[in-house]
Amino acid sequence: MDQAPPSIRYYDSRPQRRWFGVLGVGLLLVAALAVGVIAGMRWWDRSSASAEVAVLEPRLPAGAPVFDPAAGADVSAEQADLGDTDAVHVAMIGDSITNGSRAELEYVLAAQGVEEVSIEAEDGRRIELGDGTGSPLSGQRALYAMLADGVSPDVWVIALGTNDAGQYGDQADYARLVQLLVDMLPDDVPLVWVDAYRGDQPEGSQEFDDALRSTLAGRPDTVVVPWSTIAADPARDVLRSDDVHPNDGGRAVFATVVAQGVAEVT
Repeated sequence: MDQAPPSIRYYDSRPQRRWFGVLGVGLLLVAALAVGVIAGMRWWDRSSASAEVAVLEPRLPAGAPVFDPAAGADVSAEQADLGDTDAVHVAMIGDSITNGSRAELEYVLAAQGVEEVSIEAEDGRRIELGDGTGSPLSGQRALYAMLADGVSPDVWVIALGTNDAGQYGDQADYARLVQLLVDMLPDDVPLVWVDAYRGDQPEGSQEFDDALRSTLAGRPDTVVVPWSTIAADPARDVLRSDDVHPNDGGRAVFATVVAQGVAEVT
């Protein structure tokens, strides 16, 4: 299908340029925003839902879509059943999984009708730790920078937690990390959060994901994308040999489920 590419905005959010001016803005935002909760997810079976959000298999095309940056992806909005969206602008914060999937995200979101995509992704990014000098800039600081720049999307997408899995003592620590970012976001803007999977940290990944779902439970217009369910399934073959990062087909699947999440909340 012929589709005009979206307008892509990338952000150099290094602290020496923005951090000190951004801190005051961030504190005002934190003080002003209320904590919300997750709405029910229409495209997942909620029959087993309890106090936490049920995260089951999303809609996916048969097999893993193949993406060739030179030729485009063989997945269209219709083929992948992405769903309709009214979102014109989507902003996303992520780590190496998002960073490596930029082209696929741009393509699939454009196929869905999104006109502008703002991506702030960095390899090794953690949610709270990282000053951007000796370590990747944290997601918290990156979000401060984007908000200070006036980024105001129709949907926020967060794909963080992979590099924090297994690094904390209990579920309460992970819940605190999730809440740090949720408190910064306007509570009337839809949120899509991609859960975490690390084959080398299965217990830490599960603990983070459990905390993610329970922390977001009840926030309006919010959905958790079950990347962990897909990545953990060997039959889908979406990961590289490190059992963490998506392979060529996996990056297209990652982009597809992000787009489905965007459709769900708009």
